[in-house]
Amino acid sequence: MPNTTSHKKYRKALSTSCRENGTLIHREHDDKGVIEVIDDTLLRSMYFGTNSRQSCMLHVNPNFLTLLYTQAMMISLLFIDKPKSILMIGLGGGSLAKFLLSHYPECTIDAIEYREKVAKVAHGYFKLPETPRLNIHIADAENKIKEIEKNKYDLILLDAFDKSSVSPSIARPDFITACKDRLNSNGVFVINLWSKSKDFKRTFQTISETFSGNALRYLVKKKSNVIVFASKQNLSTSYLKQLHTKAQELQEHLEITLSEFLARLIHQNSFLFKLLH
Repeated sequence: MPNTTSHKKYRKALSTSCRENGTLIHREHDDKGVIEVIDDTLLRSMYFGTNSRQSCMLHVNPNFLTLLYTQAMMISLLFIDKPKSILMIGLGGGSLAKFLLSHYPECTIDAIEYREKVAKVAHGYFKLPETPRLNIHIADAENKIKEIEKNKYDLILLDAFDKSSVSPSIARPDFITACKDRLNSNGVFVINLWSKSKDFKRTFQTISETFSGNALRYLVKKKSNVIVFASKQNLSTSYLKQLHTKAQELQEHLEITLSEFLARLIHQNSFLFKLLH
């Protein structure tokens, strides 16, 4: 099973601050602030000048999704059969990109990253591969998404935080609508939000309204991350319950406890289902 004894050891390592116990191996600035890379015996982490990890890599398994919220974002793989076209908004250290490229060899990824130096650090310090299957666009997502209007994606992953919160521009109704328009008919939109943000409730409401109520929330255990899943398809409780077998089949290969994640997703959204049905 995923998250065995060895993975629990890595979880314990994550509970301590790599920033305090590790070694600073790289530091630079751009117009958005500082970018730091800190290393210890198990992990390498990226920071934007605060104690919050922006990205994390396990030395012995660079493609493993170490941070719990990134694992939670992969619940979306239960809604899609082998995604082939993926849009990522926010690259960070490239953890999600590496994971998807390694597990789905037929997929291609377009990634929009505002900070050029972040992309260079991902390649230089976090083993993000240089490959034709990964196209990185250094651009403002709000403008770039209008330029790719002819592209359609199976999966859109939005994880675009600065040092404190998600960018206000990408939480606006017109941007969420643009994301919806870039999805294939069965595509899934996923966004990492921060429950402590004053705009969280409004942003979730915007997403839910844009997708005609087909939006779910997943509260990451012991964290302030809230992962929102939205789709043009009907994300009903009966549909989710049909995914248990698929979760069991996928989780060993992906090293993510998808069965546990799925059960929590259904439980956490039960009140929404009661309101909608």
